Amino acid sequence: MWVWLAENPDRRREIRENPEKIGAVVEELLRVFSVTFSGRTLTQDYELHGVQLKKGDKITSVLPACNYDPKVFEIPREVNFDRARKPVLAFAGGVHSRMGAHLARLRSRSACRSSCAAFLSSSSRTAPRSSTGRAAWSARRACR
Repeated sequence: MWVWLAENPDRRREIRENPEKIGAVVEELLRVFSVTFSGRTLTQDYELHGVQLKKGDKITSVLPACNYDPKVFEIPREVNFDRARKPVLAFAGGVHSRMGAHLARLRSRSACRSSCAAFLSSSSRTAPRSSTGRAAWSARRACR
């Protein structure tokens, strides 16, 4: 999320100029950049899309894949701060929602607001580049 912000100065400017959008911005960035995984052990044999799974097999659920469902999100790979609000599974959902989700969202709003206002406040500056050509900002450095 922070690298993306560092690499997109126009979007940082958009956030700085529209602070009322910060909630929608954070939800959209969490939708696109979340990395929640959930592991389970099967308690019975099960067939999934023609693949036979056995009791005791370990499986991993990649919840963020739901955030890219084109039936739910139009052009899902595009970061769109004006996207209609829909449930985002950045921290799972329902009874399985992560306890710290509200705090994480609050802290993310604060960090995003601070980053966009301070770490590169001049739109003429660009993020320093690493040897790979990607922006070299880290979340820690961006949020100082």
